[in-house]
Amino acid sequence: MTHNSNWIRLLGHSEVPTTEITVLDSSFRLIARAVGSLDTALAPGAYTIQFKAGSSVSEVPAILRPGSHEVHVTAPSFTLRSPAPLTGSRAGEQYGPLARECSLKVMSTQTGTGGELFIFLRNSTQGSQATAQENRLFAVLVCDTHSRVVAELSEAGTRSQDGKSLGCSLALAPGTYLLRFDGASAGVFEQSVVVSKGWQTQVFASSRLFGQSRHVLGPNLAEMAIFMRRQGLGFDPSEHETLVAEAARQALAEGLPVAPTERLRASVTEANAIRGGMPEEQVNDLLKLKFGNPMFGIYGAHLLLLSGEPDWVLLGEVVTNLKSLVGDHPDVLALTMHPKLRHLEQSATYEVPPMLRSSWRLVVAESVQRPDLVPLYSYSSAVANRTWGAGAWLVWRPPIEATAREEQRPAHTPSQPMNLNFSSALLVLQTYVEEHLNRQSIGQFVQETARNGNFSGTERTLLIYLAGMHYQGWSLANLIKSQSGLAERFFSSFREVMSELDQLLKRAMSTITAHEAAVTPAVTSVFNEDYLVKALGIPMASLHQAVVTLSRKLSRSAAKVITRSPEGR
Repeated sequence: MTHNSNWIRLLGHSEVPTTEITVLDSSFRLIARAVGSLDTALAPGAYTIQFKAGSSVSEVPAILRPGSHEVHVTAPSFTLRSPAPLTGSRAGEQYGPLARECSLKVMSTQTGTGGELFIFLRNSTQGSQATAQENRLFAVLVCDTHSRVVAELSEAGTRSQDGKSLGCSLALAPGTYLLRFDGASAGVFEQSVVVSKGWQTQVFASSRLFGQSRHVLGPNLAEMAIFMRRQGLGFDPSEHETLVAEAARQALAEGLPVAPTERLRASVTEANAIRGGMPEEQVNDLLKLKFGNPMFGIYGAHLLLLSGEPDWVLLGEVVTNLKSLVGDHPDVLALTMHPKLRHLEQSATYEVPPMLRSSWRLVVAESVQRPDLVPLYSYSSAVANRTWGAGAWLVWRPPIEATAREEQRPAHTPSQPMNLNFSSALLVLQTYVEEHLNRQSIGQFVQETARNGNFSGTERTLLIYLAGMHYQGWSLANLIKSQSGLAERFFSSFREVMSELDQLLKRAMSTITAHEAAVTPAVTSVFNEDYLVKALGIPMASLHQAVVTLSRKLSRSAAKVITRSPEGR
């Protein structure tokens, strides 16, 4: 369509800044798209304006009549499907008052004071089986980072009259805590939750069924709603900022590029006006009064990273303001791990994972440059290959004590240590995988590896991944070979190249000594640290240990490779 003077200006607006606004013509073709607000010019005609905020979608018709100057369309009021009992929803009517009451009734704990954690659980699953298991739903533990139980919600919380919901508010020292749910046969699930000085972190979870047969009722940790409000204010189910934050959380969970750029820019402008030369402490107090739910800023900043090429200056200012509001919050500091924001970075280590899955990805990626970011024997290292589910939050299955010890235990040093570096150790693993796949199917290899009690969880993950990559590579080569005469000629050339590369690899392998390895760039360029860290989601220190330790465990196979002479090939 070409713009002309007869076109009419169409303005769309939503009070929820992460609302995705799309315009469809009478043939349901996409005409325009925007986030938060829309300003476009269209030819006269009938259109449908679709507003999507979080899980809520609504459509509004728009008639652009010839001769009109502009048409305004406003999004209808949203009622999000949310674990939080928000006003306007059925859950809000039933449990909103109880949630507010419980959030204001703060219990003391032995951890200290300075922040608060409010947790509200409710049974949203229908059926007599779900009702019978409500006690299990509420069997959630709040633990510190040493796995010591701080509170048992089933005992400390207040239940609704119908027994289907429970709320509990705890006074805690600022820091990171763990929410733990034991689903019996379905396993144990954990997630981090951060308490900041002067704030109440508010956590809401509805229920879901776990296990292969879906017979265990528990809290849906992966889809929790989390807000922050200043201490003393409690939860307000009718607060607009709560709705706005929840819509942003749901957008982040779906990976939607709907960053609330204009809203964040306006907030930065207000914050800069407040600063105005005041002392930092006074500025922080005023910022806390002005911005009542920092989780919206955290969600918004992570959404900016999804938008391809965000406004890096804006994102840096958002991070700076969030630091003033919530201090060294792990999910704020994670944003500074991005290469474009390293100038804002503070020294940090992640002994325990952050709350957001997007934060964890940033931390893991940065660990290639800074292996000490996720210390080798930390809890983060132990659970790195045990993450579970999808969504905005990082949920994992905690290792049982024996597994944790195996993951954390320093490798046994053999009588004749093979002091391999990363590249040469990885070459040993690749050779091991290739030799086994030459005589057994990939399915058999995976089953044997999974049952091998001599491997840690990370080592199993690594071997199975390498096997998958090997299998996919040769499957692709066989597919090329089978297509046509032209492909056959291509494959012949390809095979010659691979043969030559194979000889180079063998010659490189034959020169590996106990102290150094001459590895061909063709190997290190494909399976290097950066590639494997990102592909497996395992921090650099943990990956390096797994590669080298596993190569030592396979010492017999490795020794055969290393000591093989050129004459014996």
